[in-house]
Amino acid sequence: QEGPGNITSFPLFVDVLNDDYRLAAGSPCINAARSEDLPGDLADLDGDGDVLEPTPQDFSGLARIVGSTVDIGAWEFCPYDVDLDGAVGVLDFIGLLDAWGSPGALDYDQSGAVDTPDMLELLWHWGGC
Repeated sequence: QEGPGNITSFPLFVDVLNDDYRLAAGSPCINAARSEDLPGDLADLDGDGDVLEPTPQDFSGLARIVGSTVDIGAWEFCPYDVDLDGAVGVLDFIGLLDAWGSPGALDYDQSGAVDTPDMLELLWHWGGC
């Protein structure tokens, strides 16, 4: 449906056939929403007593904003979750090592090649985004 806040292109989910509606790399929904439109944390999901702050977690309980702004949808895209298992761990680190020295999506600092700063960026997000 056309209108403000809607997209007209396919959202690129991870695996619709198996009900996995997380965003895949390259989705037009990544960083496409407005962070100021996040509802308040009325249920105090993070337990900090602040119910006036924006909702801090996505549907999986991970950070609601990863990157420059919030994504469209219930889950935030996590560029560090290379194997798409919902967490940043050993297999993601191995995926980064496999891409070492080449350009691409794992070149987080956009230096032209996957290298030490990209490895440190992935390690910084170890466990979740």
